Amino acid sequence: RKQPEFSRGVGAYLNSAASDDRAIAARARKGQVQTWLARIERTYGVPGDILVAIWSVESGFGQVQGDYDAVRSLATLAADGRRREWAESQLFAALRIISTNEAQRSQLRGSWAGAMGQTQFEPDTYLTTAVDIDGDGKRDIWSSAPDALGSAANLLKKAGWKAGGRPGRGRAFVA
Repeated sequence: RKQPEFSRGVGAYLNSAASDDRAIAARARKGQVQTWLARIERTYGVPGDILVAIWSVESGFGQVQGDYDAVRSLATLAADGRRREWAESQLFAALRIISTNEAQRSQLRGSWAGAMGQTQFEPDTYLTTAVDIDGDGKRDIWSSAPDALGSAANLLKKAGWKAGGRPGRGRAFVA
């Protein structure tokens, strides 16, 4: 109920999300993953700049992924009742991640609402959209920046991103 994107004015939120310091950090981080970004863009058609911006806002380039136990958070949200159906479906998805050995429960750390990893995926989105870009055989959105960025690109592509489209006002998505 008090998330900054809802509790602050649009101008204040955008000023903090798109600060000069964040842009400087984004340029540095982009340089560190440039090879991966080029491969991801060829595969999914999403520009590296868009992915780095998402990575920045969602987790400060993987540095702030959240410290909440996703299973516990989702169980609590389901019990709270406000978004019970959604929370229960996410809880079951998180349990599937664990039961299929895609990740250990200790890895499922994230936001108070159960979003996980460097690009803050909900558990069901992880199951349907996460990809293994770095080729190690695991879809690791927690400790692999290439997997997190590739997964975000795959999510955007599945949502209708058109290669070569310009972001903003829906221009990069299929109408």
